[in-house]
Amino acid sequence: MPAPDLYLPSNAQTLLAALASALGTEHPAEIVYLDDDTPLPDYVAEGIRKHFPHLAFSLRSDRGAIEEFASLPRPVPDLVRRNVAPGLRGLNRPHHRPPGWLGPRYRTAYIYLSGNFVSKALRRRCDTIVLREEGLPNYHSLRFGPGKALVRMAFGLSPRHQIMGEESWIDRIELNRPEDLPAKLQAKARKMTFPDLMARLPEDVARTLVGIFWEGPPPAPITGGALVLTQPIDAIGFCTASEKRAIYRSIRQRLAEAGFAVVVKRHPRERAEPAEDSDELVIPPFFPIEAWPWLALQKFDLAVALCTAALNSMGGLFSHRQLQLVDPGPFGRKELGNWQARLDDYCRVAGGPGGGEG
Repeated sequence: MPAPDLYLPSNAQTLLAALASALGTEHPAEIVYLDDDTPLPDYVAEGIRKHFPHLAFSLRSDRGAIEEFASLPRPVPDLVRRNVAPGLRGLNRPHHRPPGWLGPRYRTAYIYLSGNFVSKALRRRCDTIVLREEGLPNYHSLRFGPGKALVRMAFGLSPRHQIMGEESWIDRIELNRPEDLPAKLQAKARKMTFPDLMARLPEDVARTLVGIFWEGPPPAPITGGALVLTQPIDAIGFCTASEKRAIYRSIRQRLAEAGFAVVVKRHPRERAEPAEDSDELVIPPFFPIEAWPWLALQKFDLAVALCTAALNSMGGLFSHRQLQLVDPGPFGRKELGNWQARLDDYCRVAGGPGGGEG
């Protein structure tokens, strides 16, 4: 039997992309969902096993793989414990002692994060390692503290900037906008979009796949709809939870004043909260919004977010107009700027439903 392909998704978007990719080829595939940050809803796991029983699908955690590897005592910093462990022949790195559940060999491993432990443990188990798009982190330098800066200096890497895909053990990068990567990474990058993956599937298979991620009855058509994509900005240090609620309440109210029927799509990593209003229309948090065309017949008139890669790369799949309220640079520095003025200006100039192009 040939060595299978391996997929390591860790959120709704990457899981959907992994499933579409695996179903679009006849080669054996193993999908391992890493549930450290975004737990997989039971209804999604049950749907995968019911509709696609031939796929090898399992749930694991990067945290569990680290604990299996780490043998240095707890006072040692976590950064060191998850990257170095004593062995009979010296110090082991993650690829010397991969997690026990990992298969003996894979043809191609498709990863979506290069910094997690399991990705780094694959080096000696795969013929090819491909980094696929996860979101904004693919295009911007990752933030890290002084401890990691020192470690990167010790290995001859930049202590100030880290771009996913710069690692020598990553053979190829596949994402929506390879031209936006730093010049040094473009040589091993190629264009690959979510619609490309879905186009490989028969229409009935594509709709069945997307339906797995939707909980409840199919969505009703919405005229003049404005979709608000929220983010866990309180959890990542932008503001407090109450400030976050106030921000999104203001966005919804301003759009409603402009005549839009507002629909909210919360981020899967946000804690469950009661709807702000009893008549608030919501999309299941774990539903990947880029899959909307395979579920509904009608696009939203407008999609609004503070700053998310979903609007930049795939907003046209689910909305006629897109509005980012904060530029990626300031957002990466945890600065929200004058987002309210940008929203007010847009509503005043472009108007409500059916207004000018954004």
